[in-house]
Amino acid sequence: MAKKTTENQAEVYRQKRKERLAKKKQKVAKRSPINVKVRARIAKAVKIVIAAAVCIAAVYGLLNFFGVPNKITTVMKVGDEKINVVEYAYYYLSIYSQYRNTSQQYDSSYGQGMGKLYTGFDSSVMPADQTTKNENDEEITFEQLFVDRVKETVKQYKTVYTKAVAEGFKISEEGLKSIEDNIEEYRKQAQSVQGGEYSLNRFLSVSIISGMNEKTLRKIMTEQTMYEEYMTAKQNEFKNGITAEEIENEYKENRTEYDKVSLRLFGFEIKDEKDEETTAADDTKKDETTEATTENKEPTKAEIKAKEFLSKITDEASFLKLAEHYYEGEDKKEYNSDEQTKVVNVDYGTVETNVSKEAADWLFSTDRKVGDKAVFSSSDYWQVMYITAPAAKDEIKPVNVRHILVKFENTEEDKNGNTKTVELTDEKKAEHKKKAEDIYNEYLAGDKTEEAFAALAEKYSDDKGSLSAAGSTEGGLIKDMEKGQYVKPFEEWSFDPARKPGDTEIVETKFGYHIMYFVSTNEEPVWKETAINTIATDKTQAFFDKTMEESPFAVEAKDSAVKRALKRINDKIEAGLSYSKS
Repeated sequence: MAKKTTENQAEVYRQKRKERLAKKKQKVAKRSPINVKVRARIAKAVKIVIAAAVCIAAVYGLLNFFGVPNKITTVMKVGDEKINVVEYAYYYLSIYSQYRNTSQQYDSSYGQGMGKLYTGFDSSVMPADQTTKNENDEEITFEQLFVDRVKETVKQYKTVYTKAVAEGFKISEEGLKSIEDNIEEYRKQAQSVQGGEYSLNRFLSVSIISGMNEKTLRKIMTEQTMYEEYMTAKQNEFKNGITAEEIENEYKENRTEYDKVSLRLFGFEIKDEKDEETTAADDTKKDETTEATTENKEPTKAEIKAKEFLSKITDEASFLKLAEHYYEGEDKKEYNSDEQTKVVNVDYGTVETNVSKEAADWLFSTDRKVGDKAVFSSSDYWQVMYITAPAAKDEIKPVNVRHILVKFENTEEDKNGNTKTVELTDEKKAEHKKKAEDIYNEYLAGDKTEEAFAALAEKYSDDKGSLSAAGSTEGGLIKDMEKGQYVKPFEEWSFDPARKPGDTEIVETKFGYHIMYFVSTNEEPVWKETAINTIATDKTQAFFDKTMEESPFAVEAKDSAVKRALKRINDKIEAGLSYSKS
């Protein structure tokens, strides 16, 4: 992959910045009613609800819990519409499955227990046996949380659906096709079970919820699709009406959300107990100058070195020389101060998270100028900072590229099976180049389309993180790429002003040979696109809130009916947990 991998503070900044950018791009969706309530359309999520087709045998006995009577047993009412046990269970289990699957993904990716740590939800425990906090900061069980969410969700769907119909809004052809495709997918799955003995309704009853049939599922999908498309249309309507004045006002009011700073960064690691204790005690008293942190405390070793470094800086060139002098890593001979201390286009949040709020406030102050310098302490380092470009809007438009990486192999296993680093010989490098050229020639001999390039990336690329198998972007796509995130040769090719869609070339970096394909340049710089989306989201949220305040529907739920439904739902969940543990 084109990203740098050497461990140093500048690169930690770059990685954290990329993570924050990804979160910022999701911010609109998280705040929007379109995604808060329909993060992944439940019509699609049902495929991963606890009792999937693959475990039909394990849940077949549960048919006794959800039969025909449940289609006429009312659990709650939204206005005059009755919600029966089947519909209620469907919404509850869909909400449950979202929490469970998210928690399991963290467990799978980062280790057992990480799901609960990051989401608060333990996928191996019944919802009624674990607690969380509601919006009023009250401790409740997850079961109660899901019950509350079902009430909210169903009311929202019904309210927006009714409003959309009243306004003459219709589901798009694409939306209608999506509904049909989902139904047909279930039909195909039904035909593949036990020699095709299952009818669609029987399959839906077993694989989703007993008592579920095509008519009910189609009704739910239609309401959800209408909801999603109507709210998306409203958001686009608001987005298209945003003025330049509104964008500028949003920037002025929330400048640190959009500005970026470039700097040189060098850290002195806190190594001994005395340093750690002192830094912890002074955590809220970060120093900005060469003066001692407090009058009564003896400076730590890391602090002394950092301030000594700071006092000797006269310009950017001196910073680089000092970095080489003070660097103590094992790879000192290979240390490149120009590359390792450069931090480009870092945002406020990344600095606040990795160093301190004081450091972020200092860096992003409108008083800052090129050449300003300071030291700040974090939990692990004393950081020396030198500003190379003060806080401002980054007007460079992001680009989208695809690449196929032929990675330099500089490791091999010894006779004991241990991996060791070996020198990359000219002969080995030539082999890598030949492989890249062969792949490139295969592309040139074909259709020479973006789709063809993406297919070759899936087939050959060593950058597994940019392939569909990683659950990321497909076909080697790097989307919304900004300067400062990737190694120099990779960026120089991608941001060449003469670059146009369809351009291809082989580019060499320290990671290997990259067969490049230029896709496009975004229409707006990141700050402006983010501001537009933020404004549109705020307007959409206001519209949604007003719609819900004016909702003609009251929600009535019978406690006794809910309890009976939960008893059956919990039996189903428990069966699923038992199956997953077996």
